[in-house]
Amino acid sequence: ARVTGSGLIHVINRGGAVASTLTGTGIMAIVNNGADLSATNTGNGVMTINNTATAAVTITNTGNGRLTINATGTQPITISHTGDDELVYP
Repeated sequence: ARVTGSGLIHVINRGGAVASTLTGTGIMAIVNNGADLSATNTGNGVMTINNTATAAVTITNTGNGRLTINATGTQPITISHTGDDELVYP
């Protein structure tokens, strides 16, 4: 986990490797009980991620919108979000 500026990254990991980067004033909360997870927030967005997927999960947020991600299943998942709208997956 890496933070640049004021922000919070809270990670609970009982799964694969977790890489998280927060640049700016966002909050990132991750619970990983699945495979490898990569999460990047380069704006002011808030990301809440719960992962039980058995394949790799990659999430990028470059806007101000709130992301709520519940990743499950056996296929790799890639989510890229730009903008101020809220995204809930699935």
